[in-house]
Amino acid sequence: MTSPRTVEALVDHLSTRADDDDPHRRERDAGTLAGLTAAGRARLRPEPGEEWRHFAGYLAGHLLHWLVDRGRPPDSDTIRVATYYGAPLGDEAAQRRLDEPAANVRWLHTYLMIYLERKLGHPADVELESQLVSWLCTQLRVRPATDDTGALLGRMRARRVARYFPDATPSGEAASRGSAEG
Repeated sequence: MTSPRTVEALVDHLSTRADDDDPHRRERDAGTLAGLTAAGRARLRPEPGEEWRHFAGYLAGHLLHWLVDRGRPPDSDTIRVATYYGAPLGDEAAQRRLDEPAANVRWLHTYLMIYLERKLGHPADVELESQLVSWLCTQLRVRPATDDTGALLGRMRARRVARYFPDATPSGEAASRGSAEG
C-alpha cells in the first residue's frame, strides 16, 4: 500500500482497519482517528473509562494532524514521530507533571524527546523539534518560545544529544566517520 498523502487519506486508511483482529490495534486506531479529526487543542487528560491505548492514539493523531498542517508529509516517518512524541504524554509520569506549574513544559518536552529519539535511534532534526515543542506549548496554553526560551531549548537539546547520542553533533547530525572500512 502507498502512503496516505493527506489527513483525509489517513482517516480513510485507519477507517478501513476498523475490523482488524487485534483489539489493541483497533483501540489505538480508534483513538488516532479521534485525534486526527479533533478540532482545537488536544485534551490532555483521558476521559473517564478511556483505555490508555485509545488516549495515546488520540494524542498521537492530534499531533499528526498538527504536523501535517505545518508541512510535514503524512508518511510513516511522521506517523512514527507523532506516536513516539504524542502518546507518552498520556503515561503516568507525564500526567503527574501536567498538575504542576507551566515551567514543567521543559521537563515534559525533554521527557517526550528522549522517548522519541530513543525509539528513532537518532536525534530529531531541529526544525521538527521546534514544531513538536510548539504543539506542546499550544496544548498547555503556554506562550511559544521567545528568544530566551529558544536559547534554553537549544542548550537542553545540546545536552540531550550529547548524552544519548555522543556520535552526533549538537544539531543532531551524525558525525563523519570517514570512508575507511575495516
